[in-house]
Amino acid sequence: ELPVIKQSRADLDRIAFPPFRAGIGAGAMAVMSAHLDVKAVDPGTPATFSRKLLTDVLRGQLGFQGVVITDGMNMAPAKKWSPGEAAVRALNAGNDLILMTPNVTQAYDGLRAALKDGSLPRARLVEAVTRVLTMKFRLAGRDTPALSTLDGAAHRKAADDLATAAVTVLRGKCGGAVTGPVSVTSSGGRERTRKLLTEALTAAGVKVVPSGGTVVHLVGYGDGAKDLRADAAVTVAMDTPYVLSGAKSPTLMATYSSTRASMNGL
Repeated sequence: ELPVIKQSRADLDRIAFPPFRAGIGAGAMAVMSAHLDVKAVDPGTPATFSRKLLTDVLRGQLGFQGVVITDGMNMAPAKKWSPGEAAVRALNAGNDLILMTPNVTQAYDGLRAALKDGSLPRARLVEAVTRVLTMKFRLAGRDTPALSTLDGAAHRKAADDLATAAVTVLRGKCGGAVTGPVSVTSSGGRERTRKLLTEALTAAGVKVVPSGGTVVHLVGYGDGAKDLRADAAVTVAMDTPYVLSGAKSPTLMATYSSTRASMNGL
């Protein structure tokens, strides 16, 4: 429920924080906090509720002055408190926007009560609102780009190239993993992804059959050992690859995504 980040503070400074520095330097307007236990900074406290991380590190050390948005407040680490208390804790830690509270009315009432009794300083709320409004005004002054731009040839090629480069072979060898007729199977409810991979294989000249042949099995978000297939020649994880630790297939691959670009890259 609460992932643990065990890197030392030196490793965080050297490896984890540079992308944030680069994004901030490039003018990023918003950063999302996460439900992560960063042991080297604030052990035991989800980053979403950590003033040490969001105010001391993100604001103070990294110099970010934009909007901080919580991760989903309907997730387990945030639900250990009532929606009202969780919202107050999040704002006091340094968040400016509350995302996906499980009960908006209770969160609102909790914030009002905290303002009244002083546990949420008015200055902190004014600061949060000012940041949100500043971002809105900055965006309102810009022309809205056509969404069709995102489907342009250059952008699609970049997405395809990145998806292909991301494919990881965890066991076996890249190339030659499937020969002859291939059948694509999956855990339940993945008809769309099977169709995407079938189309990609067919376009690559591989014959795909309804059953039999070389079995390529897809697993993804929420799947466990019961969703693996013992006779699959290739097992592909489309979310985090940890489920593959129990797979018997000679070839194991990870795509980290189930998009058309990832299936083409596979």
